[in-house]
Amino acid sequence: FAALFVISGACGLVYQVVWTRQLVTVFGVTAFAVSTVLVSFMGGMAAGAALLGGLAERVKRPLRMFAVLEAGVGLYALLLPLLLRGADLVHGALSSILPDAFVVRSVVRFALCLLLLLPPTALMGATLPALGRGLLQRSARFGRGLGILYFVNTLGAAVGCWLAGFHLIPALGLFRTTLLAVAG
Repeated sequence: FAALFVISGACGLVYQVVWTRQLVTVFGVTAFAVSTVLVSFMGGMAAGAALLGGLAERVKRPLRMFAVLEAGVGLYALLLPLLLRGADLVHGALSSILPDAFVVRSVVRFALCLLLLLPPTALMGATLPALGRGLLQRSARFGRGLGILYFVNTLGAAVGCWLAGFHLIPALGLFRTTLLAVAG
């Protein structure tokens, strides 16, 4: 379980770094891209745990649910560049009716990108309840096990962030880095 969640945390933060870099091209400003990605991760993960976490209680095979959630995130990560282009087209189509104000146009871009990032981050948020439920089915020492899962997920996240930012993206580029995370 711990190894699964180390990898899950690493891949999640690889996605976060890649998506931030992709959104820089949408916003043209790193601060807006980082803000959008952080809001979507915090909000999406909380929503996913709240909305889909209960499903982990009802499914017979929560580890299968975990695998499906991770596969869904990976598939979405592969589609995101196309979806971002679509959002750019929508924003361009709205340009004629939007006021020529930086704040308004930035809010519209933020909303479009947030809508695109909420589905995969919600799936990520449901992974801890699914894996936790799988652990509960196998062990009576649930509290300690869940704490360890959270710890190793955070450790994996730190490693994923470091790898993506300093090694993978410079060596492989955004697309290949995404492929590597999807393979994880």
